Amino acid sequence: MDTPENRQESPSGIDSRTQSQSAPATQENSPNLLSRFLRKLLCEPSPLIDTIEDYKRDSLYRLPCLAGLVGLLIGMTLFYLIAHNLSSYPPLVQLALGLVPFQFFTFGLCFLALIPMMLRDGFRKSLDFISPPPSFKELAKTVFRLLVVLYPCVLILNWLSDFVCNTLSIPMPEQLISQVGKGADPIYWICAAFSAVLFAPITEEIMIRLVLNRAIRSIMPIWATLLSTFAFMLMHGTPQYWPSLFFVGLFLLRARRVMGLQCAILLHSTYNLIASLFIFIEKFFD
Repeated sequence: MDTPENRQESPSGIDSRTQSQSAPATQENSPNLLSRFLRKLLCEPSPLIDTIEDYKRDSLYRLPCLAGLVGLLIGMTLFYLIAHNLSSYPPLVQLALGLVPFQFFTFGLCFLALIPMMLRDGFRKSLDFISPPPSFKELAKTVFRLLVVLYPCVLILNWLSDFVCNTLSIPMPEQLISQVGKGADPIYWICAAFSAVLFAPITEEIMIRLVLNRAIRSIMPIWATLLSTFAFMLMHGTPQYWPSLFFVGLFLLRARRVMGLQCAILLHSTYNLIASLFIFIEKFFD
């Protein structure tokens, strides 16, 4: 029997059964395939992540977010005190110092603040790892579908950005990993690849897509997606790539909503792996 207690509501209060019936009609009436795709990609609620209970738990992530901001302040202060003459250090030391502000202090304090929640509610629920966990085949299929759309768009955005910067004579700083790696030995590149493919995706997804996004959503739900993605964009100090990084951030957030944070981490890791391969090929075969 269909009672009010048995109905699953979306965070907006609309009966999920009504949503499922009206969605096809909305899609059929949409004249623009691209806008329909982007709306589905970025705005469509996820039955796994965007539940009423999920929205009610958003305020729990304010303290980890505050702890992360304090860690960022401490990390940046130490970084500027220690690394005022960064170029004089060996490449491997420069790489380690570059990880201090965000990966060590910001993520470290943020994760410490998450531990009580994980002990109380379990790590899967606290970290938005959907349960039961999807198989690796399901995750890989979702990541592949997102990458097929994401990577060509990133290449086009980067080309347009380079064209505009060159036309307007705007300086384009080289990526930090490439700047530091000039003349570096293979050990540096192995550590850089490990950081980019494994360490960075885990720390950035937990801090940005989980903690920051949900903390902002508890205060300003409408702006959570844009503000958290904007923060992800600013973290990377290459302004000419900011348009594509913003686009990447939107896709990573969608991956989390579709199949949990583990999907966002895998997509981030795969994207960084492809980007790292391009950098290595350019450096070693130039």
